[in-house]
Amino acid sequence: PKLTGAVINGIKVFDMDKIGEYIEAENIVAAILALPTEGTSEIARKISEYGVTMFLNFNPVFFEFERDVFIENVHIDDNLMMLSYKGEDTVCGIVKNIAREGESMEILSLQELKDAKADMFSTVFIGNCKTRVIDGKMITPRGYQYERE
Repeated sequence: PKLTGAVINGIKVFDMDKIGEYIEAENIVAAILALPTEGTSEIARKISEYGVTMFLNFNPVFFEFERDVFIENVHIDDNLMMLSYKGEDTVCGIVKNIAREGESMEILSLQELKDAKADMFSTVFIGNCKTRVIDGKMITPRGYQYERE
């Protein structure tokens, strides 16, 4: 509530009582749930009533809807365990402020990623064992071969 009306990195913080107006005005259909565990289910149900039908849920809270809603649950602990098996030289990238003013990209190793700064306006990419840096870009081969003429 203290931040209602504030603008953070170009994004206005709305009062939850007015979230429905914003969702409908902007025709929003997807939401990311990165909230404290308590109340997540109620917030998801509330915004689904305004037309949000897809959720990316970062909470350990699981819930169901009475209507057609798609929920992708992200298990952070599973992802962290998977990362523990990757080599420190695994190619990674961070893109900040995608499609916003101040967009930036950084390519680094998994070892360097441990000390990198990322926030909610950052997208982190973690390559696999075949990912390479080519011309300053992360490239991951798809595993199929093209026939050349």
